[in-house]
Amino acid sequence: MPAFGAIISRALGLPPSFSVGLILLACCPGGTASNVVTLIAQGDVPLSIVMTVCTTLAAVLLTPLLTKILAGTYVPVDAVKLSISTLQVVVAPILLGSCMQSKFPAITKVITPFAPLLAVLASSLLASSVFALFVPTGHLTACIVSCAYEYHG
Repeated sequence: MPAFGAIISRALGLPPSFSVGLILLACCPGGTASNVVTLIAQGDVPLSIVMTVCTTLAAVLLTPLLTKILAGTYVPVDAVKLSISTLQVVVAPILLGSCMQSKFPAITKVITPFAPLLAVLASSLLASSVFALFVPTGHLTACIVSCAYEYHG
């Protein structure tokens, strides 16, 4: 997928900012949103979480590496900072949820019916915060890429 993103951006002759955004989006795993959708659809949530953990653990190393290789020709890429960001955004919530499930099953049982609504609200607030940060400064491309990343994952 990352190579496909780079090929498409070159084939379409996209400007560097859009090329970097497309490559970054292609390098990121589908993640926590798939778990929410699986929960809403009453699918196999544990399987979804295991698949998310596997792709996320690989992504901690592969996303920065592939982004640096493929998008590094357009902009400087700090692979270490990108790895830390990936850990904070994707791995930490999964570990927190797993820990809560094992340590506080009664509380988790009470919270579970509200989880889809809370997940949608949290995602919406995250996307809104991106707009609040980038739109007033005129960095619309960064805003679009950040929102695409949020809703892709």
